[in-house]
Amino acid sequence: MFDIKRILVPVDFAECSKKGLELAFDLASKYGAGIEILHVWLTPPYATPSVSIALGATRMQELEELGRQEAENQLAEFLETIKKPSGVGIRTRVIMGVPHESILAAANDFDLVVMGTHGRRGFAHLLLGSVTEKVIRACKKPVLVVNEHEAWS
Repeated sequence: MFDIKRILVPVDFAECSKKGLELAFDLASKYGAGIEILHVWLTPPYATPSVSIALGATRMQELEELGRQEAENQLAEFLETIKKPSGVGIRTRVIMGVPHESILAAANDFDLVVMGTHGRRGFAHLLLGSVTEKVIRACKKPVLVVNEHEAWS
């Protein structure tokens, strides 16, 4: 029998991530599982993480530190909009990297990955790609995908 004790939920702050997280909370409540909410911050392709940014006349900060702080703030704001179940252990983590690669590396420590998908098709999918699709194709753990346009009961 498949035992779910640890669920990984990658989020990008979009509505589809919210739906995926809500489903993960429901599963965690039913199975007594813990959840880790992961956001992967991608460094802009034209910069390196060690680039320093001037914040006023006297303050400098590395891009990696500034990006991580902003991502952590956005994650906290995102989580404020979602009702969290009582009794479910919830951890959050922000890391820097290529989203699908970082999610695949993290997934090894979990029993299940729950992800939302925008449900793009055709030209939009071709241009933007799909982190979720890349994870589904390469993940060695089960991946449950929630489309933002679908409802479940």
